[in-house]
Amino acid sequence: VNQSWDITNVWLNSDSTYNYYRAPFTFGIAKYVKNNEVNIYPNPFKTEATILLNEEVKNATLTITDILGRKVRSIEFTGKQTTIERGSLKEGMYFVKIITEDKKLIASQKIIIAD
Repeated sequence: VNQSWDITNVWLNSDSTYNYYRAPFTFGIAKYVKNNEVNIYPNPFKTEATILLNEEVKNATLTITDILGRKVRSIEFTGKQTTIERGSLKEGMYFVKIITEDKKLIASQKIIIAD
């Protein structure tokens, strides 16, 4: 089941004007496989975090998106473990998705980068 929402955030400026942004989000999972548990540690992290799966995957894609749903990084890997390097990612909350080569979502978690 997929649902689309517009998320609006409004705030009052010091000069009594308003600013806002709208972000379209689509919620839902077409194919989800829950047989592979995922641990991300440390979380929050400063420089790097380890992604550890309890089962090996082949040709999986790890995608990191910001809170507005914009893809900020994509990593392809095979195995039970990979590492996320902070690199140029700014402090904040991000979402990690791991998708198998046959397009099945096996993990979706939030990560936090702290300074």
